[in-house]
Amino acid sequence: MGHGVTDVLPPIEGPSATLRLVVVEGPDAGSSVVLEGPVLIGTSESCDLRLSDPTVSRRHAAVAPAAGGVRVRDEDSRNGTFIGAVRVRDADVAAGAELRVGTTLLRIESSASIAAAASGAPPAPAAITAAAFGRFLGRAPVLVPMYARLERAAAGDSTVLLEGESGSGKELLAEALHEQGPRAGGPLVIIDCGSVPETLIESELFGHERGAFTGADRARAGAFEQADGGTIFLDEIGELPLGMQTRLLRVLDRRQLRRVGGSETRSVDVRVVAATHRSLEREVEDGRFRLDLYHRLAVVLVRVPPLREREGDVELLARHFVTSWNARPDDVLGPDTLERLRRQAWPGNVRELRNQIERLVLLGDAAEWARASAPLPAGVDPATSGLPYRQARALALETFSMRYAEDMLGRHANNVSRAARAAGVARRHFQRLKK
Repeated sequence: MGHGVTDVLPPIEGPSATLRLVVVEGPDAGSSVVLEGPVLIGTSESCDLRLSDPTVSRRHAAVAPAAGGVRVRDEDSRNGTFIGAVRVRDADVAAGAELRVGTTLLRIESSASIAAAASGAPPAPAAITAAAFGRFLGRAPVLVPMYARLERAAAGDSTVLLEGESGSGKELLAEALHEQGPRAGGPLVIIDCGSVPETLIESELFGHERGAFTGADRARAGAFEQADGGTIFLDEIGELPLGMQTRLLRVLDRRQLRRVGGSETRSVDVRVVAATHRSLEREVEDGRFRLDLYHRLAVVLVRVPPLREREGDVELLARHFVTSWNARPDDVLGPDTLERLRRQAWPGNVRELRNQIERLVLLGDAAEWARASAPLPAGVDPATSGLPYRQARALALETFSMRYAEDMLGRHANNVSRAARAAGVARRHFQRLKK
């Protein structure tokens, strides 16, 4: 069964239990299909479970037996796939779980769950949860599919691309991918592509020979050679100049390099993990990033959710950070303080929360909140106050783009084509601004 349900990750071995997907609410209530293999849900005739619900996409979601339960993956549907109140993209759930596609509610049933229901036993938990991946801490439901994807990726050697806002924990995830993988005994070398001057990035990555340029008084191995037998983490890969992207692509394809000023070809055996706070797909569309390099990096693409999407994790992380400063959480995090922490938007994500907790521990609650509520200098946007320059600039540009698109759409009766012409940009680009 199944029609083109694919993934870059290997499938999980199926369980022995007999599973069935049943429609319990919606126009097709009572319909069901046995989960003998991958099942595609949607309104298309090619789907295994075809629904008539107009809020369901043609190819809405895929469901397949998995170790210990069932794997649910959204197929880029229009209205999303939900488990409870949580929108999921790729998650492992237990038999007895319910998922909603459009206005249709589906339940995953097995012989065991049916027998348990008949006996009055409580249903199995809906989702497999975890509290951490390496030093990355969090148990929000939105992290469940990310953890599952990372655990499978860690066991292999494929290139991984982590996309997420600054401060969301991408470096910790890269570290865990290395430590939980087959290269854990080798080196982990980290290069921040955004902090190295453009004139030096080639030498930093690939090394140089003596006399290659002014100041090169001795030969030096670059990051790729230093990472031989281990992992190289290319942070902020979206900042890499176009010329260097071409050189990097050749090294990734051949696993061979030449130092700056050298003629000898050197082979390297490295796993590559890259990260960016940008959407590289958008960078490709705007001509700032090579499409072939994007595909080479995004063999396994992992989106790291921002802190504002991680329900319940603010308190969990706050308590962890207080403890790391050898303080008692109950002494620092009173009910009012916790409520203030929960209400904040955290544009700087976990990094900003960690810094805030450090100040709370050192200064005390009253002094810290007085500092936080002090008026900002004229012209400073509260949303970007205190953030690193690159992040503050990116957030300011994003805010400007959103407000500009709203203004142009308002001036042109919400007509995208007219608004794009007035803005002097392609319709496709304006649609992205609108989105």
